[in-house]
Amino acid sequence: MKICIPSMDDKGLESTVSDHFGRAPYFTLVDTESNELEIMANPDCHEGGGGQHSCHHSGHLKARKVDAVITGGMGRGALAGLNQAGIRVMVAGSGKVADMVRSVQDGSARDLVPEQACGGGAGHRPGSHL
Repeated sequence: MKICIPSMDDKGLESTVSDHFGRAPYFTLVDTESNELEIMANPDCHEGGGGQHSCHHSGHLKARKVDAVITGGMGRGALAGLNQAGIRVMVAGSGKVADMVRSVQDGSARDLVPEQACGGGAGHRPGSHL
């Protein structure tokens, strides 16, 4: 399974997980079968004060054959777009990318449902999706 984890830096498995998918500066892609790792800058990261940001990630991730995204939080628009592209979205705690990979492997990551997604804007609270 090829998974995508939003991350704050480009340190591979030691990267710190971003609290919110769309605002992550990087995506760390991990193939859990081959252990191959790829780090890509988030092409739609427009972090800033207002809270609204571009969210067109599904095409970029589908092109890289990502099966699932593991995140601590995500807006409803991104969730819908990824699901429509056939990409599973799961939620797990925070920490390092390696922790998120383990949560998929041990089954502790859960599917993110629309009711758990944030509505967007500046009111997002990290960890509120768990």
